Amino acid sequence: MAHLKDLERQLMALKKQIPFATARALTSTARKIQEAQKDNLQSRLDNPTPFTVNSVASTAARKTNLNAKVLIRPTAAEYLAPRSLAAHGTLAVTLCSTPKASGFWQRKKYQPLTGKKS
Repeated sequence: MAHLKDLERQLMALKKQIPFATARALTSTARKIQEAQKDNLQSRLDNPTPFTVNSVASTAARKTNLNAKVLIRPTAAEYLAPRSLAAHGTLAVTLCSTPKASGFWQRKKYQPLTGKKS
């Protein structure tokens, strides 16, 4: 019985680390995408300035907020938008571990349908 208690304690310790590990993985993925986008700008644009290349930014995920984002800063997005939107359709990428992590389901308050319009 003592072995089961010890195993249970170890599993509970691992359970506490799962959000941290998920946040680290999301942040690492976002950083790799950021570097790939910088390389993409270097290769696709003719003599890009450091301002343009460094306009690709990312935000880290936290264990309380499991979202990581890769984006282009607004100033550079104004002149990169026609080129980027034509190729990819977006200027930002959001990574999240689950749909619930973004808070979307908590924000939406759906009312049940009734026979009468309100």
